[in-house]
Amino acid sequence: MRTRTPPREDTESPLEPPIIIVGDGEVVFYRSTSRVAADVEAVDAELFKGYDSKGRPVRISGEFKQGKWWFGLGWVSDGPVTVEAISDHPTHAEELRLALRDWWTRTGGAANTKAAASREDATLEELIIAIAARDGIN
Repeated sequence: MRTRTPPREDTESPLEPPIIIVGDGEVVFYRSTSRVAADVEAVDAELFKGYDSKGRPVRISGEFKQGKWWFGLGWVSDGPVTVEAISDHPTHAEELRLALRDWWTRTGGAANTKAAASREDATLEELIIAIAARDGIN
């Protein structure tokens, strides 16, 4: 992932932050869709699944061009990334909860047995609070 110019904050998005992207072996929290768009490369956008904090699915797509030079060497021209709600309903809350639970466990969070997020039945909200406190929000 990369950092582009400072993003303009969302003002009318129906999504509830943090915006959470899952993919490429990691989970990252963002304050807004514009911060996701500023950080994710267009060519990589479709490798990620996105959600808001309630489990609404988020589409992350990017515009890019690619081609080949002589001898088969490739090039990619990065373009804009779009981040938008797919649904107004939190249809993917359990999918997100399971992804966050897996991330929490794989990255050592479950070793903290006093944390609510360490319970097998931790809620989506408990996991978001624990991971945001530990990993931060971009």
